[in-house]
Parts: sequence; structure tokens; C-alpha cells
Amino acid sequence: MMIQFEAKSIQEWISSGNKLNDISGGSEILEVLVSSQPQAGGDESLLMQCLRQSEVAGNLVVNAASRIQIECEQEEEAKCIAFCRLWVLVLRSIAPDLKYDLDIRTIAFDEHGDEIITVHRDFGGQGALPMIGPMVQRSPLTGRPAVAAVPVSSGRADTSEKEVVDQATFARRLYGRRTRKDAKTGNTKANEKNVTLLLQKIIPDSGEDTLVLMSDTEELSERAGRRSLAYVHADASGLGAVYGALNVSKASKSEVKRFSEGLDHLTQESVRFAVGKCVALFQGSSGEKPLPIRPILVGGDDVTVILPATLGYAFAVAFMSQFKSRSRVLMAETKQRVGLETLPDSINVGCGIAFVGPHYPARNALELADSLCSFSKVSVGRTTSALAFHRVKGAANASDYKSILKDELTVSVGGLRFSTNGPYLLSAPQTESDLQFGGKGMAADRSSETLGMLNGFMTVDQLSDLVITLAHPEFPNGPMRKVLDLVDQLPSDGDARLKRIFEVSDGSDAPKVRDLAKDLKQQLSPSQTNGKGVSIWRPRGRIYSKQGTYKIGADTPLSTPLSDANTLISVSHRPGKTAQPMIIKTDEVS
Repeated sequence: MMIQFEAKSIQEWISSGNKLNDISGGSEILEVLVSSQPQAGGDESLLMQCLRQSEVAGNLVVNAASRIQIECEQEEEAKCIAFCRLWVLVLRSIAPDLKYDLDIRTIAFDEHGDEIITVHRDFGGQGALPMIGPMVQRSPLTGRPAVAAVPVSSGRADTSEKEVVDQATFARRLYGRRTRKDAKTGNTKANEKNVTLLLQKIIPDSGEDTLVLMSDTEELSERAGRRSLAYVHADASGLGAVYGALNVSKASKSEVKRFSEGLDHLTQESVRFAVGKCVALFQGSSGEKPLPIRPILVGGDDVTVILPATLGYAFAVAFMSQFKSRSRVLMAETKQRVGLETLPDSINVGCGIAFVGPHYPARNALELADSLCSFSKVSVGRTTSALAFHRVKGAANASDYKSILKDELTVSVGGLRFSTNGPYLLSAPQTESDLQFGGKGMAADRSSETLGMLNGFMTVDQLSDLVITLAHPEFPNGPMRKVLDLVDQLPSDGDARLKRIFEVSDGSDAPKVRDLAKDLKQQLSPSQTNGKGVSIWRPRGRIYSKQGTYKIGADTPLSTPLSDANTLISVSHRPGKTAQPMIIKTDEVS
């Protein structure tokens, strides 16, 4: 017998708040509900408390952010029913707007090994509530019945002005700004670092004093020197094929659970590593000030954090590199335990970064980061790790990157071209064995073709080298800006201006200028316009649809990495005219 709980559209539910404080409250509620870790004060999650209260002695097979499976003995059915009823009450109390499935079931297998699921009791969905009366005051934000009048909060300080909120928003506000319990005394502290369950997952070796937990985008921006913000979302790619292989091999539930727990540990370890790198970079430019950060989701294979834009790219590269590297250990151990050599040697990861201003709607920014992450994985057929990013300019509130790519980044003058070269590969696959297939990825029998297509993509290290060259204080930035102004003109126009830069730089009396020009020639591709010299344009990496067909057209389009490099220079620059951007390379991650 098994109790199964599954929250529906969990990321959409977390981001459904209108303010960052509400969104972060949703993520903290999720941790309080299902986390297997004790809080700083020693409190258990509500799930563990409900299990203990109901005296259910089952085996917690799966405990992910949105899915729980508890294996119980048949004679514990009454206790399982008591748990489900108590769990429903808890959910209605602090997450009344969360949609979910909850049931008690048995699972058997037929002669072909297929599962036969029999649901005995169904507690799913949301209970039907009475119709709202005409005299009931509603929350202006949601239209649902108001339950409390709370101070209007900017995330930094409450004001005397009040607003009425519904039960779901009230719970989000409460958990979004919880105080912490001192681990030694148990006393409550109104501490701005607010060491919650979620923050505990990302504290680096440098300690909690090097971080400050933020609940307001404007204050986060102020603490970062009035900079833009980076919304970073990353998740593993191709996990469906891994779990599918484990299930087909009839691996025991304990082995599947062990792999899931190992994956969760891997994600948290990689986040802490990346945060530690960012703390070092931030304090190197701001003294000993703590790094302002807001984790939104850290669990399973999912990561969503908000931090200063100067560190968005560095965080992503550090996290992806560490995750990919350490996943080799997890997969090697799993292979050895289950005896399944067909499992991949490592786990790929996709990542998206949305660079936005502090007043940009948090929900839209989170959706854009998620869209960029999906784009990075689909663009490479889910065969390798990749990163995509976009900087939102002006008053646009777009949250779908495909629309942005089509409407803002496509140039049709002189042939189909793109003013972005993303996504960027974490590392370039050298042989067909470096690619991973299965799940929603490309078919393995197209591995040779896929490897050739991936050669059209640049790596994050190649992009980093380009950024370092262009951001050097002795590089002629003025003429290069004029090249960028010609991106939406004929391809030959930008290349002609680039050629002039090289002619002037090659004749410069300054050795460093000549060296920088030489580096830039190596970092750009051969000319696509006249067959001579170098070009700002390069053949774009091919993008596959789910059917494996080329989406854009028969002719290979061109794209340029210069706009992407300029974006990173703008958002990642340290204070000071001669300072280099906060860029790290994969070989710096160890």
C-alpha cells in the first residue's frame, strides 16, 4: 500500500505571488511542508510531524519538492487515512490555493512488468467551499475572500498603510518574512539573514554571515550598488531517461530513492559551491559586505535564485560546472549498485538567466528564466549541457524567450540572422560518446549528425574569452560600439567596420592593443560575407524541433556573439573604469 501526494504545476504556484515577498513566501511554505531537513531551531517539516502524529511507520520512498510517496503495510490503512485527512487540513491552512492529487493506492505488476495501479481512497483536489456572499470583502489582488488586514510591505519595512489579503497571500507574507530560531537557545530572532529552511540549503563554506536574505527586489538592487538583477533557473536534462532505465531494470524502490536523494544532495552541494564563488567575487569588489540573495527553489534537480546581475553569469557557470563534474560520481555509484551500464556517465544541466531591472515583475522574470532554460536544453537536443541568457531592455514585460527571439533578436536584412549566438555549451562534445540520448532528446542513431550540428555552438569559455578581450580598458570600445550598431544592417557593413578596427589596431604603437586585436581575430569566426579575414557572424547552431526537423529553414542562418558579450560586459562589470567583469571560466571551478 502506498500514499501518493503530487502537487500540480508547482513552479507556477510558487511564482503566482504578485511581489517577491509573496513568491519567496510560497517557496518557504514548500520547504516547511515537505523538507526532510530540520530547521535551524530543530523543528521538523509539517510532513514529518503529520506522519508522527498519525503514527504511520511507512517508508518515505520519494520526497521531492512536488511529489511524495510513502510505502506502508496493508494493516496500516486506518493510519494512512488519518494521515491523509490531517495532511489535507495542513494544506488548506497554509497553501489553500495549491492544486494537488492525494490518494492511497496499491501497485502490482502484470506478466509483462507493467504497473497496475488501484486507487483505494482519493483525497485529491481542493475541497468545495461555500459560494462567496455578496457582503464578503475580497482581496483586491486575487478576488478571493479577505481574511486579514496587514501592513503594506515593500519587503524592507512595514508602513502604517493596510491592505486586505486572502488566506493564501496571508500565509505567503507570514512565511516570506519569518524570523529565525536560534539553534542554541530556541529564542526567536528578528534577523535580516532570516536563516530559513531554504537558506540553509545554500549557505557556503564562508558561513551564513556572508549572505543576506532579501525579500524585496529594490533593496536587493540597492545592496548591489543599484544594479540590475539576475534571475537564474537551472534543472537537469534527460533525467526522464535515467529514471526510465532504473524502472525498466526493476531496480528496487530503495535504489530509486537513493538516487533521488543523491541528486538532491548534488544540487544543494553545487548551489553552495556556486554561492561561495559569488561571495568571493562580491566581497572582492565591495569589501566584507554580505551577498544579497534570494533562493526561490532548491530541491531535486531544480534551482532558482535571484542575485545581483553582476554575478548571474558567474553563478550559472560555477553551478553547471560543479553539477556536471560531481554528477559523474553519483552516476558511477548508481551504475555499480544497480549493475546498469547503459546509464549515462554524467547528468546534463540546462540553465537560463534573465537580466532585468529591479522593478521588472518578478513573476515575468522567473517565467523568462524558465523559458531560457528550456530553450537551452531543446536547442541542443538535450544531448549536452547548455546556457542561455537575455537582458530585458525598456518597458517590455515579455516572459517567453521564443517570442523574444522571433520579435527582437531576428534580423532579416541580407538573409536570416540572429543578434544572439545562444545557447552556449558548457563544454564542446569531442566524440559521439560525449552525447546523451533518450527521453525527449535526439535519437541515438543520429549521433554523428548531432555532433556535427553542435559544432555551430560556442562554449561558455569561448564567450568568456571574448568578454575579457572586449572589456579590456585598452581595447578600442568606441569603434566596436559602432560595429554593434550595424548588426541589423547588411552583414558586410559590420564586417567592413570590423576590418577597419583590425587595420588600425595592427598598426598601433601599443603592444597590448595589437595583442588584443590578435586575440579577437582568434575568437571570431572566418568571414561569412567575403571569404576573407574574420567576421562578426558565424553559422548558427542548428535548432531541432521535437520531430528532429530543422525549424528555421534550409539555409543555415548566421548569428553573432558580440551582442551577448556586450550584454555580459554591461551587467557583470565591477565598479571602477579599469576593473574586469565578474566572469569566471570552467577551468576556474575546482
